[in-house]
This record gives sequence, C-alpha cells and structure tokens, in this order.
Amino acid sequence: MGRQWIVLCMSLLLLTGCIDQGVPAEKADVIGTVTEVQEQRFLLRAKEDVIRSGDVYAVAITDRTSVYLQKAGKATAAKIEDIQQDQQVSLWVDGRVRESDPPRVSAKVVLIQEEE
Repeated sequence: MGRQWIVLCMSLLLLTGCIDQGVPAEKADVIGTVTEVQEQRFLLRAKEDVIRSGDVYAVAITDRTSVYLQKAGKATAAKIEDIQQDQQVSLWVDGRVRESDPPRVSAKVVLIQEEE
C-alpha cells in the first residue's frame, strides 16, 4: 500500500508540471500593440518593456506558447488564431532576446486585452 501511494503522488507531481499554469503572476516582459500577424509569429510595438529597450519585437509562437483573452478582468484560454492586428497584448518571454532587427523572442504567454 505504501509503495502505491508513493507512485501515485509522484505521478500527480509529474502531471502537475505538464498542466498549463495560466497567466503568470509576475509583470509581463512586454506590453504593447500587435502591428502585424504572420504564420507562427507577430510583430509587437512595445509600450512598456522590462527585457530590453526597443520599439518592436518579432514574437515567435511555439507549441509551448499559451494564449489567453482577458475580458472584464477575467482571463480565459484562447487560441493562437485569436491574436489579431491592433490588439493590445501582454507578453511573457520564453528564454532570451535574440539580437536582430527587430529583436526576436519566443512567446511563453500572450494575454490579449479585450476592449470593453
């Protein structure tokens, strides 16, 4: 019985690591406006950023990217296809900024700010 309990607890811990954790509690790395949407990436004109000073970021969407829509103060799961030009978004970056023009980043979490 004790061994089964340990296996069950370990399995739950492993599964918890695979579950989408939602919108991060820490401040977004970049907040700005989507200026262009292409397949698996978009350009983001920064209004605020904490990762690097710069106007525009090329943001790559990966299979690890989570997308949420915030409406009336509540964030719900969304799809990559929901990211549209002229939307206000908050972006959490997965990894480092790759030097280029514009700087390239991979999105960890994208939070679309729905206008009310």
